[in-house]
Amino acid sequence: MSFRPWYRAAVRARDANPVRRSIDYANPLSGDVVNISEGSEYSVRFNKNGLRGKAVPYDKADNEIRILALGNSCVFGFGVGEDEVFSSELEKLLQRRFPRKKITVINGGMPGFSSFNSLNMLGAAGMKYKPDVLIAYILNNDKALELREDMPLLKLRFIRLNWVLAQSGLFNLIREMISADSLPVPEMKRGKQTLRPKVSPEDYERNLSFLSDISRRFGMKLYYVIPLTPDDIIKDAAELEKFIYDNAEKEMIKALLGKKRLLIRERVKRELNRDAARGGLTGADFEKKLKEMTEKRLAESGAEAEEKKKNISYYKRYNLFTRQYRSIMKKVAASEKAALLDLPDIIGREPGLRPMEFFLDEIHPSAYGHRIIAEQLFKRIASDLEGR
Repeated sequence: MSFRPWYRAAVRARDANPVRRSIDYANPLSGDVVNISEGSEYSVRFNKNGLRGKAVPYDKADNEIRILALGNSCVFGFGVGEDEVFSSELEKLLQRRFPRKKITVINGGMPGFSSFNSLNMLGAAGMKYKPDVLIAYILNNDKALELREDMPLLKLRFIRLNWVLAQSGLFNLIREMISADSLPVPEMKRGKQTLRPKVSPEDYERNLSFLSDISRRFGMKLYYVIPLTPDDIIKDAAELEKFIYDNAEKEMIKALLGKKRLLIRERVKRELNRDAARGGLTGADFEKKLKEMTEKRLAESGAEAEEKKKNISYYKRYNLFTRQYRSIMKKVAASEKAALLDLPDIIGREPGLRPMEFFLDEIHPSAYGHRIIAEQLFKRIASDLEGR
């Protein structure tokens, strides 16, 4: 089965959001090392199977334990190196603890992924690796307010999802899950537009429960992870707004400034063309001057500061239903008797942690944050593996 369908879903999710349009993804089937963005300090390697990191064969060794991490750009490791992502860190920790076993942790995250995308990826690709453990870091994108929901986009893909589940009897459960009527979902008005969570609370609960059902039927241990957000750490409203302003995701600001930059560039270009007609700059000198003047005027316009202020409102909207979706994950974990890693609770109780260093921006964990996530997962997973 091809990996292109679920990858195209990721690209569509990215392209539907202007925050992601500036990110340059190479063909994930090429296995090339590519920069995630111009001027980035890290690069991304898509292996031949379309996932980030080293290629993992589908054939599994007798003494091998495989762990598959599902989720969005936080799992993917946006902004950090391949060896800094929590999946890589977790693999190293577990390998040291269990030297007689071969430990493989597979990064199944992709920017823009919701619970629907992750289930689709699991069916189209993840199960081929025969994982023993699933990590579900699935929450941030599901509760984010969007103009459209994931459910209509992915209905057809789920209906076609007939992999191993078709033989197990779970396919009927998928069809039942898709065809069921949705209950009213939270929403917020933005002018004439109506914003709703990318995945409704009802569908989110179903997706998590379905993931638990898959794990149980195929003998996989499931760990749900509740992500941390800056407001879990910074309780003062003014300090929180300052943190979001100072740490606004660079790619998002770059994308939002794109239109403003183009307008300024065209005005500067007309000015320079008039100068060129009078014997001014030409060729490489012209392009250099055009870039310099465009960036200078963009900085003088105050557009970046304005977009950073808008980002504070975006962050508040992004987290509007965080508590509700966290409660759903807790409810599902309790009812399914699945393991739950509540990062907000853990970070608040763990001595010696540096919570202010946890984030790279207002959403994504830093290299330090990924290391903390890996250490907390290691404690739970290692304990369970030792009990086998």
